Amino acid sequence: MIEAPPVVALFRPDDARMRQTAALVTDHGGRPLCDPMLSIVATGRLPPQDAPMTVFTSRTGVEIAAAAGWSPATTDVVAIGPATAAVAADVGWARPPVPRRYDSEGLAEFIIEQDPTRVVIARSDHGSAVLPAALAAAWVPSEEVVLYRLERPDDAGASVSATAEGEVDALAFTSSLTVEYFCEIAADAGLTAAIVNRRSQLTIGAIGGPTAETLGAHGFEADCIPTEATAEALIEAIFRTIDAS
Repeated sequence: MIEAPPVVALFRPDDARMRQTAALVTDHGGRPLCDPMLSIVATGRLPPQDAPMTVFTSRTGVEIAAAAGWSPATTDVVAIGPATAAVAADVGWARPPVPRRYDSEGLAEFIIEQDPTRVVIARSDHGSAVLPAALAAAWVPSEEVVLYRLERPDDAGASVSATAEGEVDALAFTSSLTVEYFCEIAADAGLTAAIVNRRSQLTIGAIGGPTAETLGAHGFEADCIPTEATAEALIEAIFRTIDAS
């Protein structure tokens, strides 16, 4: 008997990131269920040009800044990870350095090692407090510029009902906010209990520690957390966990 491919719910924005992650699921022999939980709304704000260091915590921030004509002519750019750095190079900037760990803690450590006199953090309105807090503790002056807002699309939630009905095998959470929105939709629809009842049949993946903590706050434990906080590593970890079960 031929087993059906595992269905993996994805929650990334409806852009190249979702398409790339869906392709990864297909390459692993799974079937992606694309349910974008985030929409991106630019605020119109841009980083100042005079900061010694400007930090981008997502490829979206780079794309928004570049589209608005911003360039790092007089500031040193740092990217949170290789995907963000690659986009920076694609838009014509010098490829920025990245930390050894692609998360807020690793980024903070890298910045502190550089000992900048001032740092601008260019990111979304839902950025973690870990980075500015770590910089403040190290006496590194920083300021935040919100380039875009992350909002829940009105049509999000197909994965929630599918999970409650037992039609999903794995959930791939790539941010704390996707966890929040998934659980919010489930609660509003009265489906939380049904999802909890199917928990033993689900593989839940979290891209990193903060996302896993948010899952825990909602009563769910992550089955896998990749050592590298990338979508590629997350999908690989999910399929390793599925194969081992």
